[in-house]
Amino acid sequence: MQRNYLSSFGNFGFCALEEARKAVCRRNIINRVLPHINRVLPHVLSRAATPRPRVTIPGTYEILDRSRIGLPCVPCFPAVCEGVGIAVAAQFHSLFKWDSGRNRILGVAMDLRGKTCLVTGGTSGIGASTALALAKKGASIVVASRRGDARQSENLAADGPEMRFLKTDVSDPAACRRCVDRVIEEFGRLDVLVHSAGAAVPGGLHTTTEEAWMRAFAVHVHAVFHLARSATPHMARQGGGSIVLVGSAAGLRGCLGALAYGVVKGALPQFARGLARELADQNIRVNCVAPGVIRTPFQDSLTPQVENNIQNRIPLHREGRPEDVAQLIVSLIENDFITGENFVIDGGMTMRIV
Repeated sequence: MQRNYLSSFGNFGFCALEEARKAVCRRNIINRVLPHINRVLPHVLSRAATPRPRVTIPGTYEILDRSRIGLPCVPCFPAVCEGVGIAVAAQFHSLFKWDSGRNRILGVAMDLRGKTCLVTGGTSGIGASTALALAKKGASIVVASRRGDARQSENLAADGPEMRFLKTDVSDPAACRRCVDRVIEEFGRLDVLVHSAGAAVPGGLHTTTEEAWMRAFAVHVHAVFHLARSATPHMARQGGGSIVLVGSAAGLRGCLGALAYGVVKGALPQFARGLARELADQNIRVNCVAPGVIRTPFQDSLTPQVENNIQNRIPLHREGRPEDVAQLIVSLIENDFITGENFVIDGGMTMRIV
C-alpha cells in the first residue's frame, strides 16, 4: 500500500490534489489546507529542477497547466510536477485519511495552530485545563468567565502570549453575543467553542429555589443556544469549526440532592446531537463530554458521599484529573470525523451494575 501511495505522482499525488481541490470548493476548507501546503512547499521547491509555467485566473486560482489542478491562493503551485510528486504525495498521505478503494480523501484533522478558541468557565478546573491544553497546541485562547478581574488577563498572558480573559456572565444572552463579538474583533476568527461554565446546584424538588432552577438552565443550557447562534456563522464562513459541551455523569443517572444540576447536564448530550445534525453541512462538529468525579473546586460543594464514590462506586478507585478531561476535549476538537456524540469519562462509574 505504501509503495502504491509513493510510486508515482500520477497514481496518487495528482489524485490527492484534485480531491483536495474538490473539498476546498465543496467545504471551503482552504484555510485548513493552506498551512500544510505552505509547510511542504519549501521541501518541494528545493527539489524542483524546472518549475512549470503558471496559468492564473485573476483573484481565483493559480493552476498547473499540466494537471488542471487548482487551489485558491496557493503560491508557486506550478513547482508541483512529476519530479517532486513523491514529496507532495507523502505529505498528503500524512494529512489525509485516504480511501484507496474509492480513490478519495475521507477527512482532514483540525490543526489548532493559528486557530482561535473560546472557552467559557476557563478560570479553574476543567475549563482552565482545556484552555492551557489548547494553547499548547498553538491556538489563541479567550477565556470567558464571570469570576476574575484584570489580573486574570495578566496571569493567562504568563501562560501564553495568545491567551486573553474576558469577564462574562454567560447566563446573560446579550453578554454571550458580546463575548463572541469581542473574540472576532480581536482575533478575526473563531474556530472552537468549549462551554465549560457552570457550578453545582444542590437541592431536590422541594429544596431548590425557583431562582436557582432558572439560573441553572441559563448557565448550562441557554448559554449554549446564545453562544452557538453567535459563533456558528463565523465558523461556517471559515469552512468549519468544533463545539464541545461539558456535561456530567450526573446527567446520565439519577442523583439525590442535585435535581436541577442533573436535568441541565442531561440536556447537553441531546443539545449536542441536535446541533451536530443541523450544522454538519457547514462542517461544524458538535460533541459532549460527561465527566464523573473530577478533582476540581466543584468537588468542594459536594457531600462526603464523594469518598464513598471513590472507594465503592468507581471501578478505578480514584478521582479523575481536569487534565484527563482536557485531553479528551482536545482529541474531539482535532478529530474531524466525530460529531453528535457524548463521551463519558468517569473511571467506569456509570457503566457498572454492582
